[in-house]
Amino acid sequence: MSSQNPEIPLAQNLSPEVLTDFNLVRAEGITELVGQIVLVFNETTLAEIKCPFNLQVFVNTTITNRVSADVTDAKLLFEPSSSNPSPIPGKLVASNALLFGSVTFGGTGPVRCRITNVRVNAAALGSPSGQLHPIVATVLMHPVFQKSVSVTVGMVKRGLASRVWSDNSGQGPPFRFEQSKGINDSLVRDASRGNAATSFYATFSEQQPSAFKTQAQESGLESVTGTRLKAVFNHIPANVLVFVTTRDVPSFGDSSVKAVLIPGEVGDWKANAEMIPPGSGASTGGIPIQQLPVIGETAWEWGSQNPDSAMTLDDVDFGIVLAAETGKALLGTATVQLSLAPTSTVTVASDSCPVPRFADWSTEIPAFMIEPDCP
Repeated sequence: MSSQNPEIPLAQNLSPEVLTDFNLVRAEGITELVGQIVLVFNETTLAEIKCPFNLQVFVNTTITNRVSADVTDAKLLFEPSSSNPSPIPGKLVASNALLFGSVTFGGTGPVRCRITNVRVNAAALGSPSGQLHPIVATVLMHPVFQKSVSVTVGMVKRGLASRVWSDNSGQGPPFRFEQSKGINDSLVRDASRGNAATSFYATFSEQQPSAFKTQAQESGLESVTGTRLKAVFNHIPANVLVFVTTRDVPSFGDSSVKAVLIPGEVGDWKANAEMIPPGSGASTGGIPIQQLPVIGETAWEWGSQNPDSAMTLDDVDFGIVLAAETGKALLGTATVQLSLAPTSTVTVASDSCPVPRFADWSTEIPAFMIEPDCP
């Protein structure tokens, strides 16, 4: 019994059993799902709880769930549901803290309380170096238990590596094209048909299993999109057109579709690996290609249905096709930035920002250059 408030009984020598799993999360991720926390109350512990109590969860980074009027989509669930049939939503009481208020039990136990669908800003803890960092949650049950419990609910590791490469291993990047020779010039005249040569490839490589997730794999308890892979081309020389494949280039022995082109990095486009976008009409190696807008930005969404993808490190290649009429392209060097998407600078809970979203850790990679004729 508390000497300060004798009307509030405290379970001085008892506490629930705390179980947890931890998720390996992407260091670039701003809305990463951490592992669930399960509190197991046995009959003896339940008998000591004589009043409703508040359950608080603190993490060592910011919480980034969807939120409306301070109420998030993180949930406290009860098993069996007869002990408390209504899930309790987490209230955001600080940038790193959730409150599940007025917890009561309708039975004598045992009861399992499951804290689930907590999203956090892993990018605040991660680093491009690839070093692992823990995400720690501290659980406090007030006023019935005096001691807090801290558990690891996630480990932060970089999710993406990227590069550009060419079938011609003797050059680049940047990949060099002579101004006077033109590049796939038939595409400039008519991009609706024909088969063009691939100029080079952009590769996105997982650095941990399931860094690339389908919509179902990204989802917690809310509507989300799959992981998106973004390419941004900068400084494209004038009179050069850039096209990209509308699906990944199949790897040897695996023709399954892993990712498909979408209209933009943000938006509910409902990407479907079974429906390859037709693009502009032309193709490269039998794969449709789409001309990029002037801003030079594009994105694909992960949609692999291969069950092995969740347990392996996937590389996904997209073909890049350049087009320019003979002697018309101006001299210059283009760069490309490759990242997980959508990228965002919003690192707190939000009611409108996309889930998932990522910090932009990309760097400019020299991609191709238009150069004068060799002497």
